[in-house]
Amino acid sequence: MASILTGAIASLRNVLSWVPHSSDRGTPPHELQISPSDLLASLPNSARDFRINPLCKVVSEASDTWAAENIGLSPSRVKKAAIVKDARPDLDGDEENEMLDLKIGLLASMCFPKSDYNQLRICADFLTWIWLLNHCLASYNGKEGRSCVEENIRLTEDEPGCTEISDPGFAKGLQTILCRLERSPEAGYAYDRFRIAVRDYLQLLLEHLGGLSGSKLSQSAKDYVTQQRQRGWHTSLFILIEYAYGLRSLSEEPQRHPIKALMRDARDSAAEVIVYALDIYACAGALSQNSLQNLPAHNVVKLLAGKRNSSILSAITRAKEICLDRLRSFSILQEQLLRESPEPQLSNSNVFTPTDVAIYARALGDCIQGVIYWSFESERFWGRNGSQATLIVDPTGSGNDLQGEVIVG
Repeated sequence: MASILTGAIASLRNVLSWVPHSSDRGTPPHELQISPSDLLASLPNSARDFRINPLCKVVSEASDTWAAENIGLSPSRVKKAAIVKDARPDLDGDEENEMLDLKIGLLASMCFPKSDYNQLRICADFLTWIWLLNHCLASYNGKEGRSCVEENIRLTEDEPGCTEISDPGFAKGLQTILCRLERSPEAGYAYDRFRIAVRDYLQLLLEHLGGLSGSKLSQSAKDYVTQQRQRGWHTSLFILIEYAYGLRSLSEEPQRHPIKALMRDARDSAAEVIVYALDIYACAGALSQNSLQNLPAHNVVKLLAGKRNSSILSAITRAKEICLDRLRSFSILQEQLLRESPEPQLSNSNVFTPTDVAIYARALGDCIQGVIYWSFESERFWGRNGSQATLIVDPTGSGNDLQGEVIVG
């Protein structure tokens, strides 16, 4: 992997350029240079080891149905206006009714390429809940957003089954996820940590919405990334790795075990890669839709631009460099975990099985790859123009480890 990473680092220096024609209302069109970092081509083993769970289609359909019944929304048909409502209140009729496909089932299938159906379903439903919540908070006013988040926080602090929720909404969606996870025999060692991680993330959202007294929002990019690393939604995602693959032994190892320290460092690096990458894409996507002025202040690119008094494009370049550094750190730590974990042993069925540590290390890499690939396959950041940003990238790769079908936008 070291040689592959070296090539990946070199490829990242070639910035992927997308030059859409953009215009403000009532002004002549002009070219807007968008330069999202080419992280797609930079991922270690991205061409050789990229995998999608073969259950992708059936789980996507099931999770879509679940969301419609429990949340009242479908991740495959959400209004574009929910993302750009505040930035472009004068959307014409066609734009107002344009429907986007978030493709959350695809995200879950890329993050958990080897999990079984029941585990993948809970992971897909949770990611659907997370991204529909983020999608809708972008269009709620402050009071609506705070009320929604506060209701879900209360649910994480109580026994979820003791609260009767009949009407579809985010609270009912979260309740069904928590109850199913709590009842699952495979999740007993992960449930409480997952619930607390979701609560911490919701409290962070509430701080961003200005609804938590005494809270202090980060004023620097460094503090912001630290907050996101410790309390972001991906913290819950990483806990689901243990549930999805039955890694019970990881919760039983002493916290001071040297392997545990390596795992924490790898997890932190993976989290920061995701934070930087998604903020880069959110910023570039907002630029492409003339809505940068309404991009939330809690975005690492905007914070870097403010600190350095530089342009957004310069800040994107800087964020790309930091993201690359975190990607390099993760790859080194992943190699250490794979090298220092015990050697695989022959099971009773005479099949080599990797250790829990090795599975976890590889799964962190799957989550990084999944989130970055999904960002361009989904219409969440780029609308329907994601394929324009990936014209020089072949996400299917050429290896034999590819499972399922990759749908190129």
